Amino acid sequence: MLLTDVNKDDNKELIAILTTGTGSDHHIENIHILELPNLKEMSILNPINIINENVTTKIISKDDKVLIAISINNSITEIVKDKSFTPLWFNNVAFGSEIHWRIYNDIIYADVDAQVSPSGYVGTIEIEYEFKGDMLALKKIRFI
Repeated sequence: MLLTDVNKDDNKELIAILTTGTGSDHHIENIHILELPNLKEMSILNPINIINENVTTKIISKDDKVLIAISINNSITEIVKDKSFTPLWFNNVAFGSEIHWRIYNDIIYADVDAQVSPSGYVGTIEIEYEFKGDMLALKKIRFI
């Protein structure tokens, strides 16, 4: 839990980040942002919905190599791995088994790992949030 001003109104909000699921190749956190003093919860866009709307992926197997393509707003990142990197490859990159929240300089970030097999990850989608209207919404999205 921490106090910080995420909506830039000069009043701090109470933020709670809760681990709601954890295990082998699985870690899910939820975030709750409460306005003070009334404890009204702020809305925040779900990072998986943001990814579904802004990210496309594909995994192409050829000979002994696998090409992983991740496209965000017409910017494509390509990663080449040996097929031996993992014994089982997905058809597309999967998101949702690893979701982490963090706050840095009063800015909320969601980090969602990019999974290519049951235990193979190739990077992270970083979502930066900003206050828009009456909720926290997408400001920037990138693959790291």
